[in-house]
Amino acid sequence: MARCLTWCVVFSVCFLAGCGKPAPLLPDREVTKPVSGVLHVDGSPAAGVEVAFHPQDANAKIKYKITTTTDNDGKFSATTYESGDGLPAGEYKVTFAWLEGLTTQKDRLKGKFKNPKKSEHSVSVKGTEGEKVDLGTIELKTK
Repeated sequence: MARCLTWCVVFSVCFLAGCGKPAPLLPDREVTKPVSGVLHVDGSPAAGVEVAFHPQDANAKIKYKITTTTDNDGKFSATTYESGDGLPAGEYKVTFAWLEGLTTQKDRLKGKFKNPKKSEHSVSVKGTEGEKVDLGTIELKTK
């Protein structure tokens, strides 16, 4: 009985230690807002397409592109720090690459949508914390 009581106390202490307010954001980590959409290529959902968000603000803390991949239904959600957490506030150019295989890296879109300087797709992330940004359905035409 004493052994059972000891384990119950240990379990309770461990459980309660994990409760409470979530840990604050790391000092160098910006607040993000969920950003999602659906990608169609030539009228059909496209699975496995790399969607990249390129920061356009020269003063942005994040200087690198943020990438995600479309699922079987063409859906995607931007990820900066944790899966699906979104993007920090700012302006982004959006690019697309549909790579075949791990070794060839041939783009099924022929590089047509890969250059952020030529991209016709952009997103502006602003508003209140947690406010979702829905890009809707993005239609790419290869023909």
